[in-house]
Amino acid sequence: MRVEQLTFTRFIAALIVVIFHFGSNVYPFSLDLFSFLFERGDVFVSYFFVLSGFVMVLAYSEKKIDYFKYLKRRVARIYPIHIVSLAILFISYLLVSRNFPFFEFLIQSALVHTWYPKYSLILNYPSWSLAVEVLFYVLFPFIIQFLKNNQVNNGVLVFGLWMSTQIISYLMVLFMREDSVWLFISFHPLMHLNEFLIGCFTALVYLSKPSISDSIKNFSLIFSATILLLLLKYPLLGVNYKNGFLAPVFSIIIYALSGIQGRVKKILSLPCLVILGEISYALYILQVPVHNLSYYLFGQINLRDPAVSFYLYLLVLMLCSYLSFFIIETPAKRFINSLNLFK
Repeated sequence: MRVEQLTFTRFIAALIVVIFHFGSNVYPFSLDLFSFLFERGDVFVSYFFVLSGFVMVLAYSEKKIDYFKYLKRRVARIYPIHIVSLAILFISYLLVSRNFPFFEFLIQSALVHTWYPKYSLILNYPSWSLAVEVLFYVLFPFIIQFLKNNQVNNGVLVFGLWMSTQIISYLMVLFMREDSVWLFISFHPLMHLNEFLIGCFTALVYLSKPSISDSIKNFSLIFSATILLLLLKYPLLGVNYKNGFLAPVFSIIIYALSGIQGRVKKILSLPCLVILGEISYALYILQVPVHNLSYYLFGQINLRDPAVSFYLYLLVLMLCSYLSFFIIETPAKRFINSLNLFK
C-alpha cells in the first residue's frame, strides 16, 4: 500500500538537510524570516525515521514476512547507493590526500559505525542514519507482530519508550558534558528506536480507519506544522531534538497528510513530485561525496562565490541523484531481489 502524497515530503526533508549542511548561509536560506528552519534542519532526519516506520507497516501489515527474503529486499533498498557514495568519497580522498582511513571506510561500509559513538560522523557522515535504519529493519518483523496484538496497550508502551528516551537524553545532557555523551544520545541506533516505533504505531492507527472528518485532519496538519515551526524557531533549553523529541509532531503531520483529500492530495501526487520523492534517498546519501568532489573541482577553476558554488553543487547533486535512481538504484534493486539466495 502506497500513499503517494507522502513521497514528495521525503524530498523536502532531504533538501532541508542538504541546505543545513552546506547552504544555510546562502540567500534566501539565510534570511531571518526562515533561517531557523535550515539552521536546525538536521532534525528532519527524525522525520525520515518516523516515516520509515509508517510506510513499512503499510507495506507489510497484510503480508506474511519471510524474514530472510525481507532482509534481502532491505539490503537491495539501501546498499547500492551507499556503496556508490563511498566509492565517490574514495575518489575525492585520493584527489586531496594520500592517507585514506581504511578502518573507518570498513565499518561505515558495514553500517555498524554508529554503535561506536566516536565513529558516528566519519567519512560520509549522513550515513549514520542508514546504520540506524539497519536496526529498524532487523527488528521490524518482530515489532509489527508485537504492536498488532494489542494496539491500545502497545500504544502506551511506545509513548513510554519515547518519553523515557527524552528523559534519559535530557539528564545526560544536563549532567554529562563529554562529547561522547552527545554523540551517543544524538546518533546511537537505540536512541532512535522510539521514532521508528511511533511511525509504526501511527500507521496501525491509520489502517484502523478511525472516523475522523477531513476538517479535523486539515486542522491537525496546520496545527502540528505550526507547533513544529515554533519549536524550531524557539528551541527548548537543554532539550536535544535529534533523538525523537519531535517524533509525535512528525507523526501527526504524516497521519494528516495520508488522509488528506482534494487539491492538496492531487498536487502532492503529481508524477514530477513523486519522482523527486523517489530520488530523495540518493539526494540525501550522495550529498557529502558529491559536495567534496564538486568543491574540489570548483577550486580547480577558482570558483569562490559561495552562492554560485552552492547552487551549482545542488544542481549537480540533483542530476546525480536522478541518474543514480534510474541507472544504479532501480536496476541494482531489481537484480538483488531476483537472486535466489534463500530457498
